[in-house]
Amino acid sequence: PSALIFQHNNWNPNFSDYQRLRQLEAFSVAAADALVCPSAYLARQAAGLFGGEPVEVIPYPAPSTPQTERPPDVWRSDAICYVGRLELRKGILEWIQAAVQVAHSHPRAEFHFVGSDTSLDGGPGRSVRSHVLDQIPRSLRSRFHFKGSMPRHELTAYLAQFPAAAVPSRWDNLPYTCI
Repeated sequence: PSALIFQHNNWNPNFSDYQRLRQLEAFSVAAADALVCPSAYLARQAAGLFGGEPVEVIPYPAPSTPQTERPPDVWRSDAICYVGRLELRKGILEWIQAAVQVAHSHPRAEFHFVGSDTSLDGGPGRSVRSHVLDQIPRSLRSRFHFKGSMPRHELTAYLAQFPAAAVPSRWDNLPYTCI
């Protein structure tokens, strides 16, 4: 629901389209023959937002992903990969703060980011990526690598280069990265 997306992205609900989005969602919920959510957690949140309508849970589909073999030298790497849109509700700001702290104390640590950029405030203004870059001291920026979005078949091979991945979401209604 838009209310939760705006809340967890810290977006201003006074944007002109927010109230219209909420009205359209409320209309759709009221007109629906049934309501479904991919998790019990989101079902409870949706029921609270839309007047306690009963919500059926249909679990997330879990695609079969082949296990990726990693070469032995990967485990000696000090690199961590974040995968997900650069969006506030995905926990990107919290992750950057933690990564900067680690980078200060671990001179070999590197941080890679895969995911498309989004708006910082929900409007046409500044992007999350530009805000995130401002949080990284210039002396450390060479150790932070932003790759943008990547097709899934490339992502699997790319992730094989890292001993660890970070998924620090604040709130997520369909966490494809985890799935």
